[in-house]
Amino acid sequence: MRSMTGFGRANSADDDLMVSVNIRSVNNKSLSFHIKSSVPSGAWEPKVRALLKKELKRGRVEVQIEVRSANKTKLEHSGLDQWVKTLREFQKKHDLSGELSVHDVLITWSVAATENEPTLTWIRLKPVIESAISELIHFRKREGAQLKSWFIEQIAQLQEVIQKIHARRPAAAKERKDHLRERIKEVGQILDPQLNARLETELVLLAEKADIEEEIFRATTHIQAISVLIRDQAFTAKGKRLDFLLQELIRETNTMASKSTDAQIRSEIVNAKTLVDQLREQAANIE
Repeated sequence: MRSMTGFGRANSADDDLMVSVNIRSVNNKSLSFHIKSSVPSGAWEPKVRALLKKELKRGRVEVQIEVRSANKTKLEHSGLDQWVKTLREFQKKHDLSGELSVHDVLITWSVAATENEPTLTWIRLKPVIESAISELIHFRKREGAQLKSWFIEQIAQLQEVIQKIHARRPAAAKERKDHLRERIKEVGQILDPQLNARLETELVLLAEKADIEEEIFRATTHIQAISVLIRDQAFTAKGKRLDFLLQELIRETNTMASKSTDAQIRSEIVNAKTLVDQLREQAANIE
């Protein structure tokens, strides 16, 4: 199990270039990429996307690529002195008037340095991207392991709640039938026998409609499926399947709540719905 939240960073430097890659991911229903670079990236951006698609299944992934000339970080006074000297010689040669300002020197120095910057190639960028992705995946796995432990605990609690509902169901059903029979007897004293028999038939139908045995069975089945899913090491993309099963659990608990009038059962249903909501909130962050 892997979280969709993660961060990875990698750097590389040589005599010409300093390359820094930051990758951040957050939860998202699908896989989307947002790549920003300090240099034109049209030539190798599709290759970056291909590397990410190979390793990731879901999430919003933001990639920041920063490229700087190693020479720019080594600006020394002697280098600037030489540049000022070059500019003044240029003025004299072309008979240009005016005084050189600090702004003029730095702007022209920057333009000249930019023109001489080395080009970022895919061969140089690829290993940095791969290292950042590797760190991102390690982060997502670590977060996923914590989520898995939490899920196991929450599912165990949910299973206990459903078992309490199941244990209470027979007594609650009997109490409801007894209550309805008492009401029918009270009403039956002022009704003719044929109508009284009809009421007895309606009593049976009402009891069947109010029974939550099927909902309990389906909820238990979904809980077991979730328990198996989060422990399955082979199945990595669990998020969408988990979300589906939790939606089904919400449906079953809502149906139980609408059918049941027993105070104990309704109290446990509230507990179950709270746990399912918490599970679904966290499932939104699972890949």
